Amino acid sequence: MIIQTSGKFILAGEHFILYGCPALALPWHSAHLTLTSAPSHPAPEPPVLIEAWQHARSLLSLPKDTGFPFTLHSDIPFGCGFGSSAALCVALLRAAAYEANTPLDDAALIEHATTLEALFHGRSSGLDPAVVVRQTPLRFQIGQPPQPWSWTLQGVGIVLAVSQEQRKTAVAVERVRHYSQRYPARFGALLSQARDLIEAIQTLCASAPTETYQQRIQGRLLGTHLDHNHALLAEMDISAPHLESLVQCARNNGAWGAKLTGAGMGGGMIAVAEPDALPALAEALHDAGATTTHIHLPPVQHPPSSAISAASETTTNIVSASPEPPNPTREPCP
Repeated sequence: MIIQTSGKFILAGEHFILYGCPALALPWHSAHLTLTSAPSHPAPEPPVLIEAWQHARSLLSLPKDTGFPFTLHSDIPFGCGFGSSAALCVALLRAAAYEANTPLDDAALIEHATTLEALFHGRSSGLDPAVVVRQTPLRFQIGQPPQPWSWTLQGVGIVLAVSQEQRKTAVAVERVRHYSQRYPARFGALLSQARDLIEAIQTLCASAPTETYQQRIQGRLLGTHLDHNHALLAEMDISAPHLESLVQCARNNGAWGAKLTGAGMGGGMIAVAEPDALPALAEALHDAGATTTHIHLPPVQHPPSSAISAASETTTNIVSASPEPPNPTREPCP
């Protein structure tokens, strides 16, 4: 049995989502976690994986098992805001559902994965499992069902990179809370700007210009919005020195805009640029010390007519790594 799931990243709205603002997330189709059954004594795994597998089994009313009867391979950077824990939880639940001969629809799978994800980083908002399961762009707002939205921008690509600092979710959440209490009027202004940005980005990404010059205009505008979102987050002191240097490096090397993604205080960042500029941009970020870089070309996606995603099927398809980038002349990065 081989089960494959994919990652995700937040385009805009992180942290502000905890204060009533929506967030926009995209599936990362080309980054996979692959779970392969290995009944013949696989290598020992960390206790948290064994615990997660046992919890997944209990959610499907299966008896307790011993060990972790799988091999695990993942292209998704771990602990960086790219959905690695949600991808693992969804894969384990699909394996348990297969063993129990109990089909899970999307809603049940998301609910169980949200519960299971708490083993890895406390209470889950449900955003990551929802995007991993449904594999479509989602607008997420606490207290409301996730809403699919359209990505129809062409001529726009994304580089995802990871800084040398370790992400500190709890610290970042506490800093935002402290900022909101110490500077309530200013925080209210930031929150209002974040809401406006979400609406502008969602509308922009649903546009579908066909002319190259129009696509570049839309891409630059998206980059401007992402820069603005990053500035709002940085004002609350949830960036980090190396993360900030990667964002600036991207802007110096062909990106239309860049921002941290996820909790901040380290971890992941994203940069948007035209597709031809992506390899050089990824190499520049690598040379600036990014621990990993990935090129992603979001496919055109409209809200699905069915709640059942093709991504929920068990598959053996594994996407190869990103192509080796060329070595063009570029500006030095800080």
